[in-house]
Amino acid sequence: MTIDVTSIITAIIGVLGTIFAGLITAYLIPWLKSKFTANQLITISGLIESGVKAAKTFFPDNCGEKKFDYVMDSVKSYCTAHHIAFDETAVKNEIQSVWNDLYNKANPAATQVANVAVKDASKVTAPADTAAKTPTQATT
Repeated sequence: MTIDVTSIITAIIGVLGTIFAGLITAYLIPWLKSKFTANQLITISGLIESGVKAAKTFFPDNCGEKKFDYVMDSVKSYCTAHHIAFDETAVKNEIQSVWNDLYNKANPAATQVANVAVKDASKVTAPADTAAKTPTQATT
């Protein structure tokens, strides 16, 4: 009496293939769909930067939580409207990074932004940039 091992191995491979396909469908595909694409990330980063600047002008200096909520809600509503997966941790980190880059006093780039930031809704200040003028511009 001989047993055909090929049929048993084929059946085991079929069962393992079905289990593997189920795992891919259940876990891998949703995980991949939840990740930002490069274009979405660029769009969201620009939206966050604009939101941080707008929040700085809309709210007084002592309303940090309101500013953060404003930017977070803006990004969340944009992501919902455009069917983009919303990753709250990534957005929170990006908001903090943009805020640090723009308004942290220890950051040299922040002093440039602070010079041109809107202090009041009716006044806009600009830095005196005389060193960057060419001789032709200085005479006009």
